[in-house]
Amino acid sequence: MILGTENGQSNLKIRSTADKKERDLLKRKLPASTISCTTNGSHKASDVLCHSGLIQVDIDDIKQREAYQLKEELSKDPLIHSCFLSPSEKLKGTIKIIPDIKLEALQAESIAKYFQDKYKAGN
Repeated sequence: MILGTENGQSNLKIRSTADKKERDLLKRKLPASTISCTTNGSHKASDVLCHSGLIQVDIDDIKQREAYQLKEELSKDPLIHSCFLSPSEKLKGTIKIIPDIKLEALQAESIAKYFQDKYKAGN
């Protein structure tokens, strides 16, 4: 997070807001993107123009302190391409995958199982 920027200041405000509904409203004002692909404007598989070869991992049901600890563990995992905290201090990461939209769901399922087995994280 770059603190001297407008988004950096927005992130600080989000992190200091206790009310979840208000935090969600603030987060909707941030710029957004998808890491997995370029599309024609929707997130439908039929609109995918190019897959990046990356998939995003979200670990949302985690306490702030645990998120920081798990981030340190994940940063050492060779499967993890990048690992960071979202504006609301939830854990996010990226993993390199085969860049094929037809295989993404299967790969996501395998990744979820990996996280559950190795880190006891996820649903």
